[in-house]
Amino acid sequence: MNVTQTSLLFFYGIFWAASLNAINVLKPFPTHQLFKKETKHTARKRIAVSVVVANVLPITGVWLLYGSHPMTITTSTGILFSACVSLSLFSIIRILQGIMLNKCSRNYFYTPKEIQEFKDEKDESKNPDDPWHHHIVPGLAYIVLFVGIPFLVYYSLLLVSFLKSIEWFKCTV
Repeated sequence: MNVTQTSLLFFYGIFWAASLNAINVLKPFPTHQLFKKETKHTARKRIAVSVVVANVLPITGVWLLYGSHPMTITTSTGILFSACVSLSLFSIIRILQGIMLNKCSRNYFYTPKEIQEFKDEKDESKNPDDPWHHHIVPGLAYIVLFVGIPFLVYYSLLLVSFLKSIEWFKCTV
């Protein structure tokens, strides 16, 4: 394990913990509701989606990123790449909110009482009347931006170093 891979795990762990703390406002793991007859169906659905979005997807992401070429750089650039890629974890709350708390699917995941509680909070970021794309599109943009930029920079630098090694390119520059 090199310094870049170690920093990836470090930053990923910190940002993942921060993301899990941030999603608590959506009540993603209502285990106590599993034992109540009137709420167990919505609780099961919410827990299932939350496990996939908040746990399975980030674990899959770190597994894919850990062995990727940009994570083999052993300079400070690699550490910067690791930090940037880890920022993509802040997409979890946006994607989870886009799936569970929108005007089309909110009744599938929340009881009418819980939906009313969200409305009573007067917090615009948790508005259950928002369409799904108001949250999922920015969440996906976090992933594309924060994972895409380091990969784009890495492969651009790789291409430049390759072109510099070719004799005919040295003559034309």
